[in-house]
Amino acid sequence: NVNIELVYTGDYVEVADYATKTILAGSDEFDLLIGQVLQTASTVSKKLYLNWYDIENIDFEKPWWFSSNAENLTYNGKAILAISHLNHSAVSGVYCFFFNKNLATSYEMGDLYKLVLDGKWTYDKLNELVKDVYVDNGDDVRDEKDFYGMAQSYGTALNSYLWAFDNPICTSDAEGKPAITLKSDKIDSIVNTIYDMCYNTNGVFYDKTGSSSASQMFYNKQTIFMQNGLDEATTDKLRNFEDDYGILPMPKFDENQHEYKTMVGGHHTALAIPKTCKDTEFVGTIVEALSAESWKTVTPTLYEIALRTRYLRDTESKEIMDIIINNVVFDFGYVYNTGFSYIIESMMREGNNNFQSYYSRQHTNARYKLKQIIRAFDKL
Repeated sequence: NVNIELVYTGDYVEVADYATKTILAGSDEFDLLIGQVLQTASTVSKKLYLNWYDIENIDFEKPWWFSSNAENLTYNGKAILAISHLNHSAVSGVYCFFFNKNLATSYEMGDLYKLVLDGKWTYDKLNELVKDVYVDNGDDVRDEKDFYGMAQSYGTALNSYLWAFDNPICTSDAEGKPAITLKSDKIDSIVNTIYDMCYNTNGVFYDKTGSSSASQMFYNKQTIFMQNGLDEATTDKLRNFEDDYGILPMPKFDENQHEYKTMVGGHHTALAIPKTCKDTEFVGTIVEALSAESWKTVTPTLYEIALRTRYLRDTESKEIMDIIINNVVFDFGYVYNTGFSYIIESMMREGNNNFQSYYSRQHTNARYKLKQIIRAFDKL
């Protein structure tokens, strides 16, 4: 017999606080936590959770576990958080681009799907397509009432370019230990590219207020491109959209980048097993089974039936969607929020493109946070 108690407060912080209090009190109230990834990660230094690699019947090599569990979220043979297809928000929340096919044809943008499949869908190409697409509505005021090539939301949507451009916050050093590698050879160029997109590109409307006007402009046919989560395709707004639309991955930084990459909005969940769990073999068996079944039934239902058959309107979009889902990145530095998880969002909100200055203010604290997290791993 299995007794399941569901506790929902509607608040990520309350869930993390509830889990922390019950585990520290030694209370065996639950065997598995499915919590918002950043809030759950913020509690790992309190030594609340077990190592997934010590849990019987868990196999990260199986396709229902995201490959990042082993590639990016494991250190020294240990993983505190894990993400599988049981975390359906981690599948549906990946970032991508939607485009109005009718408008793209009117502006003679060519075969965008072929660009992707040929490996030529880069930011420079996106910029080339949208930079001169601007039509004032007649009041001589540049605002959300005009027509643009692209409307860009702020927040996590902006942060996603960091991973799309293959510049993660953390990577493993020669000893396999996570190290902050954000300050790469191309980071200044990345920041300036995003800054120019937001502030200096005539054909881009930057929604810096977070009012959701960027997506609404797409539905109003005031913009050709919209960046959003893949689950936007399941909404009534896009389902009932009069014009034909297509889907594209996040662009590469340049053609030298080998793969298209994307990340998931911070609302997604992760899995953790509390140290109070008394039957880890049972939990491992159940989690593995649920993850497998989610991969076999839930994900196909959500994407192959809902997206592929009903909402996405051409075979190319289906192929593109597979590229998007198969290239999701979970960065150790983002998941465990070393201090740079929101760097692009924060800098653009400030109207700041001086990466070196921003980094110098934050890197000491970020390294301290990373040391705390690594210490938690070492004590497992």
